[in-house]
Amino acid sequence: MTEIKKEPYSPKALSDFIHRCRTVEGGIPHFIPKYGDAYLTEDLKVFDVLGTCWGGEPESPVGSVMLTNVPHELVDEIKERKKDYVWLIKKFGTKKQVEESLIAPIFHERYPPRAVVLKSKSTTNH
Repeated sequence: MTEIKKEPYSPKALSDFIHRCRTVEGGIPHFIPKYGDAYLTEDLKVFDVLGTCWGGEPESPVGSVMLTNVPHELVDEIKERKKDYVWLIKKFGTKKQVEESLIAPIFHERYPPRAVVLKSKSTTNH
């Protein structure tokens, strides 16, 4: 069984994990504060959240992280938002992290990477 790296929570640690998952691995970050009805913690005064990077490159260095001492209010919000990473990177990431994380292609070993290129309509007549 693989050991999950533990890292103290900070907004920077959270946004760095999301950014690495999206841009280095091409995965989708998920944050799991509970398994069933049980919080991922040994003490209900401090909370841990498991960050996983789904999909991505098979041999990626990103993997998973257990963020420790996460504020209870953030744990509740993560639980309510169903593992969505977009609001987290927008809330805690730098402008560069937000831009790169939202446009990075998603990679899964069974499916080729896909990127969407948006083209604006030309307003000039030829």
